[in-house]
Amino acid sequence: MLHKRWVPRPISGTLIFAISSILASASGHAGPRSSVEAEVLWKQGKEAYHQEKYAEAARELQRFVDRYPGATGYLEAHLLLGRSLLKTGNPARAIPPLRYVTSASRSENELAAARVLLARAYMESGKHEESYQTTIEIEKKHGGSQATQSEALLIRARALTGQGHEARAAKVLESAKALIVEERAEAAWLELDLKHRKCARFPSQSPLDEEKVRDQLARRGDCLGEALLLFRAVLETSDPAWSRRALEDTKGAFKNYWKICSHPPDPPEPPEGSRKPRTPLQLKRYRGELTAFLQAACRSTLRNQIGILKAWESQLPQATSSFSMGLADQLAGISGETGSQK
Repeated sequence: MLHKRWVPRPISGTLIFAISSILASASGHAGPRSSVEAEVLWKQGKEAYHQEKYAEAARELQRFVDRYPGATGYLEAHLLLGRSLLKTGNPARAIPPLRYVTSASRSENELAAARVLLARAYMESGKHEESYQTTIEIEKKHGGSQATQSEALLIRARALTGQGHEARAAKVLESAKALIVEERAEAAWLELDLKHRKCARFPSQSPLDEEKVRDQLARRGDCLGEALLLFRAVLETSDPAWSRRALEDTKGAFKNYWKICSHPPDPPEPPEGSRKPRTPLQLKRYRGELTAFLQAACRSTLRNQIGILKAWESQLPQATSSFSMGLADQLAGISGETGSQK
């Protein structure tokens, strides 16, 4: 029996085209379906951004810029991507797309917006020097816009604070406050933060005699009382996000205050030849007596602040009034007024 030999037939052009189209579409970089996907990603990314769905926007826009360089909307997508990443708490990831905009855009408004966002991304990533230098560049190149300048100055003040230059930061903040348009809550929070840093200098960490410990802790309590007025200023902006941050920071400042009240600095050693150093038992008794006195004084200070906070609740905007009572409850817990110390 004769067997026919199988001979492969040539693949038709139609089939070749179909296979290549499928492969190209699967790769996401070419073919008739890729341009459709680019349009879809760009549209979905923009819509999510304008609906304030920033996590979704970041996801779609990142896919768009990764897959379709040069597509319509490519430059703007980087700007929206940077903004979305900042909004979702990813400042380090926001830096590359924002740097791309500052290098590729020819639009004055787009460049100004990107540089301000880039300065903020650097600052929130802990790159304070890069943030500071970017704000200097903004001042030189985009000096005409009040909104741009005010935000850049505010970011510069925060960058200086991050570098430990608090006196310079306070001066820059004063300049920014005269121009601020939209960042009132952030400016109020920064003023509070600078005050907390100033309060934390009392008492010094070196050994102190009893009189100086009492004096410096009293000054720290007075300083925190002044800071409480700045806490109220944040709440009066009706901004829940910055008010929540102000609450956490103020709670931390009072917690550290109570820690010093409960663990005051040791006394200095007596000058050589003047008298004998305290024995361990005498030092223990000294610490116990001083701690008891300081805790009573500090608890009195906290009670006064709690009373002020409770009185404020009815006077503050509805959006932020709960933070006043929230802080009052936290202070009561810190000093052990409502059960165990937190």
